[in-house]
Amino acid sequence: MAATSQADGTVLQLMWSQACSANWGRITLPQETDLTTASVTATVATTEDAGRAQKSVATGQQTVYTPILVVEVTDQACAAGQWTVDGVTTTADQPACA
Repeated sequence: MAATSQADGTVLQLMWSQACSANWGRITLPQETDLTTASVTATVATTEDAGRAQKSVATGQQTVYTPILVVEVTDQACAAGQWTVDGVTTTADQPACA
């Protein structure tokens, strides 16, 4: 698992399952976020083939997961994210990669 914490307290993570050889992305907004005004986009992709990606968009949720992306053990993958709260859109400072 790789993770990056953002200045506003949001956490972006790249998750890995050895059992199914898959990655997925997860974004968790801070507890005090007004979820009625929150929209989150999470994306996970391999760095070798940018065409292989999974994306999830959700509104009103504290935590958002992408669908799994099956990868070769040797492939590098990254999770990226963007979220909007009260009309202000923030993009993750850096991706979470492993």
